[in-house]
Amino acid sequence: MRNRNRNIFIAGLLALFLAGLGATRISAQDINGTIVGLVKDAGGAVVAGATVMVRDTDKNVVVRTVTTNSQGAYTAPLLLAGHYSLTVEASGFKKFIKNNIEVNVNDRLTVDASLEGMRQLNCMLEGTSLPRLDMAKMEEMFQRNTLDILEIEA
Repeated sequence: MRNRNRNIFIAGLLALFLAGLGATRISAQDINGTIVGLVKDAGGAVVAGATVMVRDTDKNVVVRTVTTNSQGAYTAPLLLAGHYSLTVEASGFKKFIKNNIEVNVNDRLTVDASLEGMRQLNCMLEGTSLPRLDMAKMEEMFQRNTLDILEIEA
C-alpha cells in the first residue's frame, strides 16, 4: 500500500512538472513576432553589411539593430506585438524607411528594402582628395538658386 501511494505521488509530480513545461513553452510562442527581409540595390544586387534598425513606434525606441549577411538577408526576431518602423542604411546609398509595420503574435513578416545609390563626385586637388559631394543635393541647391535669380530679374 505504501509503494502504491508513493508511485501515485511521483506520477502526480511528474504530470505537474510536464504541464508546467508545456505552459511555459506555449506562452513564449504567443507574444513574439519576427521581421525578415532582403536588402538589394536598385539594380537587384544584394547589399551585404547594411544596418537594419527596428523601432517600436508605440514607445519610440529602437528595439533591434541587425546587419545583413553576405546574401543581403536580415532577421529581427523576438518582437513583441505592436507597431514598428524599419530603417536600412548602407554606405553609398540613400536611407530606406518603411513605416506602419504591424507585428502580431507569431507573425513572420517579410519587409524587403531596395536602396537607391547616391550620385557622388570625387575631386582631386594637388594630390589631396576632397570630400565626396552629393550631386542630388547640389542639383537641388542649383535649381533653388536659379529660381531665386529668375524671381529677382522678373
